[in-house]
Amino acid sequence: MAELRRQVALLRFGNAELHQTVAEKEEAFAHDVLTLLKSGLEISSAGLEAVLSPLREREAALRRQLEANRIETRAAEDGLDRLQRRLETVAEKSSAQLVDLDARSTALQVLRQRALVLEDQLGREELKRRQWEQRARILSGEAGLGEARSWLVEVRGVARDLAGSRSSVEARIADTRKELEIAVAVGSGRIQAPGAVPRNWKERERQLRRLEELYQGELGSITELESFVARVLIDLEGRLSVLSFAEQMDRVAENAEGIWNTELTSVDDQPITVGKVARALLLFVLGFLVSRLLSRMAGRLFSRRRHIDSGAAVAAQGLTFYLLLVVFFLIALDMVNIPLTAFTIAGGALALGVGLGAQNIINNFISGLILLVERPIKVGDICEVDATRGMVEHIGPRSTRVRTFDNIHIIVPNSAFLEKNVINWTLSDNIVRASVDVGVVYGSSTEDVVRVIEEVLEEIDDVLDSPKPQVLFMEFGDNALQFRAYFWIRVSEMLSRIRIASDVRFGIDRVFREAGLTIAFPQRDVHLDATEPIEVRMLPADPENANRPRE
Repeated sequence: MAELRRQVALLRFGNAELHQTVAEKEEAFAHDVLTLLKSGLEISSAGLEAVLSPLREREAALRRQLEANRIETRAAEDGLDRLQRRLETVAEKSSAQLVDLDARSTALQVLRQRALVLEDQLGREELKRRQWEQRARILSGEAGLGEARSWLVEVRGVARDLAGSRSSVEARIADTRKELEIAVAVGSGRIQAPGAVPRNWKERERQLRRLEELYQGELGSITELESFVARVLIDLEGRLSVLSFAEQMDRVAENAEGIWNTELTSVDDQPITVGKVARALLLFVLGFLVSRLLSRMAGRLFSRRRHIDSGAAVAAQGLTFYLLLVVFFLIALDMVNIPLTAFTIAGGALALGVGLGAQNIINNFISGLILLVERPIKVGDICEVDATRGMVEHIGPRSTRVRTFDNIHIIVPNSAFLEKNVINWTLSDNIVRASVDVGVVYGSSTEDVVRVIEEVLEEIDDVLDSPKPQVLFMEFGDNALQFRAYFWIRVSEMLSRIRIASDVRFGIDRVFREAGLTIAFPQRDVHLDATEPIEVRMLPADPENANRPRE
């Protein structure tokens, strides 16, 4: 039995799957039929005229009603004005006069509101007639895809406006009904009249009912037009959804062309479109790549010349790049007919940004250009700024990269090289002077010391012969005779100066030991000043006999 129940369940499950498949096929078939009907739906000229004729008659009737309402409104305004002038001459107004004044005011208010309602209805009837005419053109295929799409956007906007109008009219109907309930209750005596102004509540009830009927008619007109707009939206969406491949390509091309020709702004009567901006950006990017390629070629060309050093070649490469970039930028603007005056606003915004926070970036950028032109430092120089010493590796548009003696890269803003004291060890050439201090004990032969140090300097190859090294007797120090050796070296790397000074010290230490000269070390003489003689006692070296008297 369980097996049979399982088989029955499987059969039911399979049957349900078949029903689902059939339903899906039927839905797809119905969708295809609906699409086919939408694509083939047309309105004949006779049928369109049969629809438009009643709409024109309704428009004419609304215009006649609107004109009659204007006449009635002017008459009511004149009557109310005469009554107000008459009451101004009366010292004490009677209750009947005040009731008449309120009734006339209420009637005039209703007439004015009726004029607004009639104008809105007339506008909606004209809109409906135009929608019918456009609908016929769309369904007959006379209108192009671009017109259909623009009309679809317009109809959707009309649908949103109608929804807002319906909500507004419903709110006015609700307010009118509240006032009507009060008027009915006061007129029947169920509640006391609110306010101090006497009114004809029966007349007020009649006018409020008339106003409610106007709002109800307007709401019906809006609802009818909403239903028609919904049908128009269905026709438009169906027309746009059934497109051949060629029509779809045309649609894509039209959209792309519309975006491409979209005007962003206008300068000197010349439109700035999306296409112009895109072409300008493309040309600028190509100009950037070409500028970088040409500047590198120029840098390699300059570096091959013997009379131009590597720093000058790098500076020439940077200046060439920026110059070519500006030229390509101007060419890109000219090719797409974008005037330079289009950047007036951007220039003002840039100036404002500079004043508010971008001054440091602009300052460093301009400082970088000055460094490339004036060349107080160049690539390969050994510089010292803010206790940072190292070799300049790269001068960029905003900062300079310096590699220290510890092989640590430090990024220094370009403005620091112009605003602070900078020591450039290799500005004009790479020949610098170094010195080594040495002190010898008192009593040493000063001539021998000078001669020995000069011999050491002559033995070291890295010490230049010209300018000639010098050994000077500096001073009589506290603990030594102080000498200083001055010599000139050629700096080729960051540790050259330190390494050569170390070689000089090694040589001095070696030659001093061979010549019997002693390098001094700190010494102190101690003098004791006492008022009485100091007792001096000699003790034996053996601690056991320390207490035994000496014979």
